[in-house]
Amino acid sequence: MDALQSQLMSLPSRLPVSGDALIAVSLAAVMAVTAVTAGGAPVALRLAGVVAACGLLVLVKRRRRPLLVLAVAFVVVFSEEVAAPHAFEVATFLAIMVAAYSLGAYASRRGLVLGMALGVPGVVIGHSLGRQTHYSDASADAFFFAILVAGPVLVGRMVRARAQLTSRLRDATERLAAARAARVAASVTADRAHLSERIDATLLDGLGRMVALGECETLEQVGALERIARDMLGELRSLLRDLRAGMPSREPATSLSDLRTRVQRAIDAEEAPSARRGLVAPAARRWTLMSPRVIDAALAIAAVVLAAGLLVDTLGQEALNGPRWVDALLGVAAAAPIAWARRNALPAAAVSIAMTFAYAAVAAPADPESGLLPAGMLVVFPFALGASCPTAKATVGLALCLAATGLADTVDPSTSFDPSTVAPGFALVVGAWTAGRVLRHRSRMLSALADTADAIEDERASMARAAVAAERARAARELHDAVAHAMTVIVLQAGAARRVWDSNPELAAQHVEILHETVRQLVAELRAMLVELGAGNDADTTGLEQLIERARAAGLHVNLGVTGERGPLPPPIQHTGYRILQEALTNAARHAPGADVLVKLDFRCTGLALEVSNHASALVDASVDGSGQGLTGMRERVEACGGWLAAGAQPPDRFAVQAWLPCP
Repeated sequence: MDALQSQLMSLPSRLPVSGDALIAVSLAAVMAVTAVTAGGAPVALRLAGVVAACGLLVLVKRRRRPLLVLAVAFVVVFSEEVAAPHAFEVATFLAIMVAAYSLGAYASRRGLVLGMALGVPGVVIGHSLGRQTHYSDASADAFFFAILVAGPVLVGRMVRARAQLTSRLRDATERLAAARAARVAASVTADRAHLSERIDATLLDGLGRMVALGECETLEQVGALERIARDMLGELRSLLRDLRAGMPSREPATSLSDLRTRVQRAIDAEEAPSARRGLVAPAARRWTLMSPRVIDAALAIAAVVLAAGLLVDTLGQEALNGPRWVDALLGVAAAAPIAWARRNALPAAAVSIAMTFAYAAVAAPADPESGLLPAGMLVVFPFALGASCPTAKATVGLALCLAATGLADTVDPSTSFDPSTVAPGFALVVGAWTAGRVLRHRSRMLSALADTADAIEDERASMARAAVAAERARAARELHDAVAHAMTVIVLQAGAARRVWDSNPELAAQHVEILHETVRQLVAELRAMLVELGAGNDADTTGLEQLIERARAAGLHVNLGVTGERGPLPPPIQHTGYRILQEALTNAARHAPGADVLVKLDFRCTGLALEVSNHASALVDASVDGSGQGLTGMRERVEACGGWLAAGAQPPDRFAVQAWLPCP
């Protein structure tokens, strides 16, 4: 989960500037080549067309100045239409679509309104300057405005909204991850405190009574020691059973099928702490991520509108190749599949394209690319295929739409294949399909982020339980390995000493000596464990004093010296200092039992200097300790913060651990 989260956090939110430069240069080059190779135009006009094509280089600013880019694109298109009226219109169409998409994706609301208002006269003027068609200017203007301006603006706005929501989800995921870590740490700390209290009540009192028995010089003292050890062993077994009692199994995160529900749930989970703090978090916009039902309803409405338009077109035609009712039925059949374009894009596209060609073959004029008819073939289905299908199926659908566009002229026997007519259709198909793929990529990234945030929210409680269970298992292992074994040895040695007390005093003395050594080692182990289970707060410097007080309560003789002006330290420095002090006190309790420990804390404006020293006579290898960390672990912690750690003997006879933790 953490690896996935880090990968998602590193995903780019938009194309780099070099991609914009590539788009601008490519479109300008295509338009310039088109102007040079256009037939029927004087050389001067062709050169003017090349110069005008260079204006498309303004597309490199499409993110920062989208309104200006759209205006310049229209001017370039007007100039190109005048300079090369018979040229291919691929670059023209794509330039307007890219500029309109950028308007939707990056413009402010005011810029969006102005850009849409600019698009209407831009399309009308561009159409009037271009080649004339046999269908009405009003129908053509409405069609081209919807395809070249309104559609790309809508797609850009959707991508913008999803990018904003993606940013919010990134923040939500980071906050949820931090809350999860805090909850896990708090759960472990609370359980450590509870465990420490139980060890205090169960074992330390008994150990105190053992130590009070002194040298066990009488048989009664040996018997009392044996009884205390048996009682403590029974209590220890009870404690181990409680620690080893199974924690609830980790519950898998719920898989939510609806992306909108996952996103809203993740945002709600992130906003809940803000609401509890009295802050007002902005609610997610409902239009940011429409539900499938809303999309299907919009497609159904589009199908009805398109079918109605085709019916009006059909009934208004005077010259028809077949009965009017057949034409009307084919028109409705060509429009109806749009209603299920999201759920079954490829079959719907195939049916609609087939009905489109059938309609064009019967109706007059026989042109599948005129009027309202091409809306599905050129725009709706390429976009739906790109947005809803996996790569392989989307590619097949793109090929189908391109093939249908290329074969459109063959329906009318009176016309021949004209690349200049087909190329703009190809541009529309590829542009709509690409927009769908961009939206799909955004949706998948958004879905992955929503799943991550949702899983983090679901896992917070289960991970806290798992962390507590792991901590309890570790404590149980240490209690069993160190304490239970020592307690068993005490019971056996006390019983053996009691049995031979009168018959073999020398052997009894040997058993008593083993008793003394075992009790001493056991006290050291328990003190070290209690320091390690210390419930101090590592979130601020007061946790250092809490840890020292805990060590004193466990029986260590700790003296504290503080110099410098205490102030807030960065959280990594506070946490590392706490862990280093805890590790050093644990080692002192375990390897130098009974020795005085001196702790020096020097607070400076540049960092924290920490030193823990004790009498070295009782010290054993400090790199081997119960936690498995030792000096190596302490050094790794310090170096990760950019500091240093030194450990070794100091004159006259002390062992010291010194660390420097610099503030960044």
